[in-house]
Amino acid sequence: MAFEVPVTPRRVKVYELQHENWHDRGTGFCIGDVVNEEAYILVKSEEEIDRLLLEAKIYKEVQYQKQQDTLIVWTDPDETDLALSFQEGEGCAAIWEFITEVQKHLGLDDNQSEEGNDIQNGSISLPPEPTLGALPDIERSLTLASHTQYGRDSITRDVQDLDYIGKLIPLLSMAEDLESLPDLHSLCRIMKLIILMNDNTILEQILLDEYIVGVVGILEYDPEFPTHKANHRDYISDGSRFKEVVPIPDNAIRNKIKYTFRLQYLKDVVLARLLDDPTFSMLSSMIYFYQVDILNYLQHNEEFTSELFGIFRKMKEHGAQQTIQKKRDAVRFIHQFCLTAKNLQPQQRSFLYTSFVKKGLFDVIDFALRDDIPNVRIAGTELILSIIDHDPSFVRSVVLKKANENTSIIDTLIDLLLTETDFGVTSQVSEAIQILLDPTSGQPLEALRKTADMFLRQRPDDPEIEIFLDSFYSQSVQRLFQNLADLQSSDKLKNMSLQVAALYGCLCDLVCAFIRLHGYRSRSFFVESNVLANISQLFGSSHKSLRLAALRCFRQCLGTNDEFYYRFLIKKKLFSPVVDLLVEVGSRNNLLNSACLEFFEFIRARNMKTLVTHVVELYREQLEKLAFFETIRSLLLRYDQLHDDSMPTSDIALADAKLTGIPGRGNGLRDLASDEDEYFNTSDDEEDQLLEEPVETGAVNFPEPSGVKARGTSDASEADGDLIIDLPSAPVGDETIGPSVGISEALQSNESLETVNETVKWLSRVKRQAAYAISPDSEPTSLTPLQVLGEKRRRDEAKQDDDDELVKLSSKKTRSGGFSPKSPSSSSAAQGSNATTTKKGFLSSVNKKISISFGSKRFKDKEEAPK
Repeated sequence: MAFEVPVTPRRVKVYELQHENWHDRGTGFCIGDVVNEEAYILVKSEEEIDRLLLEAKIYKEVQYQKQQDTLIVWTDPDETDLALSFQEGEGCAAIWEFITEVQKHLGLDDNQSEEGNDIQNGSISLPPEPTLGALPDIERSLTLASHTQYGRDSITRDVQDLDYIGKLIPLLSMAEDLESLPDLHSLCRIMKLIILMNDNTILEQILLDEYIVGVVGILEYDPEFPTHKANHRDYISDGSRFKEVVPIPDNAIRNKIKYTFRLQYLKDVVLARLLDDPTFSMLSSMIYFYQVDILNYLQHNEEFTSELFGIFRKMKEHGAQQTIQKKRDAVRFIHQFCLTAKNLQPQQRSFLYTSFVKKGLFDVIDFALRDDIPNVRIAGTELILSIIDHDPSFVRSVVLKKANENTSIIDTLIDLLLTETDFGVTSQVSEAIQILLDPTSGQPLEALRKTADMFLRQRPDDPEIEIFLDSFYSQSVQRLFQNLADLQSSDKLKNMSLQVAALYGCLCDLVCAFIRLHGYRSRSFFVESNVLANISQLFGSSHKSLRLAALRCFRQCLGTNDEFYYRFLIKKKLFSPVVDLLVEVGSRNNLLNSACLEFFEFIRARNMKTLVTHVVELYREQLEKLAFFETIRSLLLRYDQLHDDSMPTSDIALADAKLTGIPGRGNGLRDLASDEDEYFNTSDDEEDQLLEEPVETGAVNFPEPSGVKARGTSDASEADGDLIIDLPSAPVGDETIGPSVGISEALQSNESLETVNETVKWLSRVKRQAAYAISPDSEPTSLTPLQVLGEKRRRDEAKQDDDDELVKLSSKKTRSGGFSPKSPSSSSAAQGSNATTTKKGFLSSVNKKISISFGSKRFKDKEEAPK
């Protein structure tokens, strides 16, 4: 490429536009570079010379703008808005010349169109003196020139050199006098094309007093709306909009304030529909840098700031020496000042707020919040919110330092919340109080340097917030929630105005926030002051939003996992309005219905046994009417499971752990019972494959407990050290033991009651789990005595063992109504037909040796048992 590459490093700051705010990417040194016939702008960090802050390729189609002699702004093809702010104008000029030469070269290499070459060769130019008759030719030339960067540069030079804007403005009056609408529309299109050339010099010229009114007047006649005409000139010419609360001695700063206002109006109103991305970026950057210059001057001008904040001090010290209107104007000025400061970097904002607070910013806010005019109160609210959003801990520290004064800013916010009628102010004040009293909010500057979790993990304990909360709960909280504490059930709730409903809604939101954030402090206050109990009265309101707000408060109590709140809700019967509300809304598919169902689903899913019992026992009749909801059916089922004596406690606990899904809960129980689960989950087909022959008799052998000897045990059996309980397999008389046999009969037919009880206690002591399968060939219509005995054991153990460490003697379902009709003499010969099914691994948790006897044959080891 035949052009000079700037290799001299130029000190520069790199900015990137993010969410309409310019963010500083760092300071470095800028040079040009050419690699493989491609030109780049490089910026190397001044702190780490090997680190590149910017590596931007120069494109032919990208529109670059040079502003204020030290700025270059553009939008990359990936739609990233970038700006280079040079320390010296010389460096900016060198890089700008490099960019221009590169784009010219790229345009020539791409064989521009004949019209584009005509522009470069100077064959197309603007008429020296514009007239109404020449407007079509002027519009055509501007349209052709806008296609290339070189054409734009050529035309912008002509516009500046010929003072073309100044020559077009008189044509507006001529066209209006002639009522020539086509000429007015043509003038508007020409002015738009000139502005969209994206040249900051032209824009700065438009902002001047002698041009701005004429330019916006031309733009009033938009050809896209031929029957409508705007009144931009009236708005711009209104001098009352610019007020000097305190005289600004520097004329340059005064002009920049005016220019900023005019740029904002052009960007947001006049050109809002026309702006392309490059032009929008250029206007935004001009506004930003104007604002930075204004803020830097004003905040460092001690004389100006002292006089500004002195307006409030003088009235406070010497009486009404200043008018109320003067103070209101000062509030509006400071409000605009602080809103503009949001565009600054966080460090600059912190310095500004600290400086203003020292000079009396909170006196300004206090006055604004107590003023009679709504827009002044709104300005004061936005002021305090801007500071709180930036750094809540800073505001808390200021409040604590002024604790000895009559009123603090938190008291002023509370008074405003309780008396304000404007919905917007009420919500903003509520938000400000919540952020100010949030102990998790901390220094934002530190958070910017760290990731979110690192910041939360490393944030040190803040004793200041504890002192602040103690002060709030001892002095201010009662006044904040007094309306809820005094709330009574009456017809007034049904006819509540929107303003009052909005207030109670904000108070309910604060209750939710305080329950979540303040722990024991809020719990003690809300319970002792009856605030929480009185919130239930809001369910009688006709405003659905207020009923939802009350429900959110109770739902927040459930989410705390605090038994204290649970007992309080039960004691005051605060579930009653929630049940009544669900009955009222019924099956209607709305937010109230969904919120109520989620409320009860939370109770069921978390297995809050106390709450489940309370709700179902007191409101079962109403809940059964709502059983068409899956949530309510599940809640009733959960209650039945909890109060079913026939269901072992361990089974309920295991089911609860699976339903709740809480990590770690019930894991130990599941590990102990994994083999048992496998046993019960096996299908009947698998059992049929294992049970080849019916079982006539069964005996279970355990190591002998002291003092227990089974009936019918031989000496040889006793010598082996095993206890054998032989269950008779033959019918008793002509009757078969079946489901109608009672517990006492079963015990009488098998073993004495004392022996069985002692055996059960011994089994509980060694914590064994076993399963016995008896599967005759006949149809499943009866229970064996062993099954009846096991059922009694389970019920006794469920009542006695609070730790859920129970002995489970579970039996398979029998497929027979009784034992096979065989003679007793065939018992010893039936070894081949006797079988039992022991699930794999089911006896693995038994700590002592268990032997299984089938008739006259005994398997002492687990491996010997039939598989």
